[in-house]
Amino acid sequence: MAGDDIVKSAARVFAVLELFEAEQRPMTATAIERTLQWPQSSTLALLKTMVQLGYLAFDPLERHYEPSLRLSNLGRWVGARFVQGHLDDLIRQVGEATGETVSIVGQNDLWMEFLSVRAGRNPLTLNIDPGTHAPLFGSIIGLVALSCRSDREIAELAQRVRKLPAESRETPDMAHIAEEIATIRAAGHGIGYGRYIASVGAIAWPLRQDRDPRPLILSVAGPTEMIREAEATIVTAVEKILAGHRASRGRHGQATALT
Repeated sequence: MAGDDIVKSAARVFAVLELFEAEQRPMTATAIERTLQWPQSSTLALLKTMVQLGYLAFDPLERHYEPSLRLSNLGRWVGARFVQGHLDDLIRQVGEATGETVSIVGQNDLWMEFLSVRAGRNPLTLNIDPGTHAPLFGSIIGLVALSCRSDREIAELAQRVRKLPAESRETPDMAHIAEEIATIRAAGHGIGYGRYIASVGAIAWPLRQDRDPRPLILSVAGPTEMIREAEATIVTAVEKILAGHRASRGRHGQATALT
């Protein structure tokens, strides 16, 4: 195909993806533009678009970009498996044990992004689409993700959130946030009701990833009254499943990816 027949922006998307495949590490916008020898403004605009679409993840502290779990899922049907392919089985087991909506969520920039969702089987259930964003400080999944960071990093992220445009801005009460994060760290999971969506409760756990110090979050969510009533049962069931996955991966000589 002649060069004139290639849509330039599409070609650049694939160039970015191929660069990550070659480097196999998170990269800054500066490193990407220098390696590909592109203008700074157009490189940054392309990367921001890929983040907004959910195909790249951005770390607002390290200023790094990297491919997201959502991107890896695109090619699974042709046989390529994400390094954390056990997550599919984990979601299935948790969904069967709880009957509620189970999600894998990751921090992307200053938001939490739903990457994979298995709808609940109960008559009243939470319906949420992959790619949906939730607030970092205003959701239990966000607080669980923050609990895995240092206090200094949490404070820096709060400052960045306060600088967002007014329609997107959160105003975290850091004294209250610190108390909640301490509780989450002690328990190993977080529980919240009506934090992100009114009348919805969620219980969330951090999942350690082999190649990423930032955790993905496992969430079990549904109507508040149902989650509250089954809270202890859900926690016991999910933690048993997580323990089983840790043991299974250990027996097969794999790096432990679950907390």
